[in-house]
Amino acid sequence: TATIAAAAATTTPATSTTEDSDGSDNDTTDDDDGDDNDDDNGDDNDDNDGDNNNYDDSDDNDDTDNDTDTDTNTNTNDNEDDDDNEQIVSGGSYIIRNPIRVECRGHVMGPALYLIITFNLALTNHLMALCATATTTERAKRATNALELYRLTYRMQATILHREDPGAAAAGTGDDDKDGAPPSSPPAFAAAVRSIRFEMMVLNNTSQVHKTLTRDPLQHRWCLRRLLSTMMIVVDHRVRVATAEGAVPIDPAWQIDMDGFFRNTIYLILGDSYTSGVA
Repeated sequence: TATIAAAAATTTPATSTTEDSDGSDNDTTDDDDGDDNDDDNGDDNDDNDGDNNNYDDSDDNDDTDNDTDTDTNTNTNDNEDDDDNEQIVSGGSYIIRNPIRVECRGHVMGPALYLIITFNLALTNHLMALCATATTTERAKRATNALELYRLTYRMQATILHREDPGAAAAGTGDDDKDGAPPSSPPAFAAAVRSIRFEMMVLNNTSQVHKTLTRDPLQHRWCLRRLLSTMMIVVDHRVRVATAEGAVPIDPAWQIDMDGFFRNTIYLILGDSYTSGVA
């Protein structure tokens, strides 16, 4: 009995030690696991948050840069448009608006009739493009049609003038245009269409299409320079005619057209002084 009791007493502390050891080990393991998990999770989460914040900041910066680039490009385009507008706006805006009418008589006009029809069609498209109710697409289409018809009229007139009257083509005037008066008979009417006056009408209206519709400064200036050169011939001719005896008074409508042509081309003569005066 004493032996059994001693053995029992010896066994009980051993069991307690084992439990304490196991408990301590388990607690230590739990603490280690907890610390590791907390540290790892905390570090990982913090790192991930930091990385995400960095990415977000980068995206925001990229968006800001893109917006800045877009604004810069927009401003650049606006400046370019303003420069183009400043180049074209110079000069007047006089347009020949009245179509050429054919007298209701039985006569043969020959090629001059084709010139009249083509010019009237060009003028119709030109005025319709300037209409306030025209859409952007319709305005562009009408402007293109007007330019093509004006150019066709100009080439046809040059061809007819060269073929039928080489002398008048070289001088720029015909026999029926010497006094500056409008034609009264069918032959004179047909000759007037082939005259220098008709050429100036086509050049003037073509320049205004380039100025207000197609916004082409180079073609606009080319037409006005050609118009100004032609006007100098007319002015010189009219001065010589006015000093002659029995000179016929100039047609008022013709004088109105000439004044309009001068307003359109005056900036070519005065240059910077005209532009600064207008500003």
